[in-house]
Amino acid sequence: MTRSPISGNRMSSIAVSEDNKPNFDHIFPLSQLDEREFAGKRSDISNLMLMAAFPNKRKGGKKPKDFLPEIDEEIRRAHYIPINEELYKLSNYTEFLEARRRLIRDAINGLLAKLKTS
Repeated sequence: MTRSPISGNRMSSIAVSEDNKPNFDHIFPLSQLDEREFAGKRSDISNLMLMAAFPNKRKGGKKPKDFLPEIDEEIRRAHYIPINEELYKLSNYTEFLEARRRLIRDAINGLLAKLKTS
């Protein structure tokens, strides 16, 4: 079970209500990413995170620089979101993707290393 990054509430694939169902959220909303400039990068896996439906609707099209700093650092780390707030600006979108990919890759490699030694 995981926690929604905005509300901190637990999410489950067995949702009690529609509001608690897991959604894929675009960290940088599609509405802010030009289709030509970011072709093929708008729905990059590094721009997606699981979030409960209600907090996702409440977040709407907010810019990352406006909502990510409000999320507790521990929760951002748990969702492999870079802590460097400069990366939350649209002008640094590509760098954000690269940094988040590294965090996700390192977590997967760490898990695989643990499995290999056990």
